[in-house]
Amino acid sequence: MRRLRISVALLVGAVAAAVAGEAASSSTTTTAPACTATSSTGSGAFFDLRPDLAGPPNKAKDYRAKGYDYGSNFTLNICGAVVEPVKDVVGVEKELWANVSAFYTAHGNVYSIGCDAGPSISMV
Repeated sequence: MRRLRISVALLVGAVAAAVAGEAASSSTTTTAPACTATSSTGSGAFFDLRPDLAGPPNKAKDYRAKGYDYGSNFTLNICGAVVEPVKDVVGVEKELWANVSAFYTAHGNVYSIGCDAGPSISMV
């Protein structure tokens, strides 16, 4: 099981950006880059999640979490499709299985809870 680690520098930078954003009033609208978690304060601050992407070139593993209160295993990737291929995903067309970025299994079925919006990654 991999644990999500966010660097202290990233967190400090995001907090500094949030404080600076609240201090300066701006009439422009900004858009955060893809694959970021944005601040709900409206300051424009965001956490860049791209370094946490697990991709085939690094032979990385998917993030797995056991939902003890839910009774199912959850598998997800940050900012991309899951590394290990999934099949027979309930409610998802076969050609889109490669784009599933989060899923859980229950009663022998695979259920998608998120898809990567980018191009699919070949799992060769």
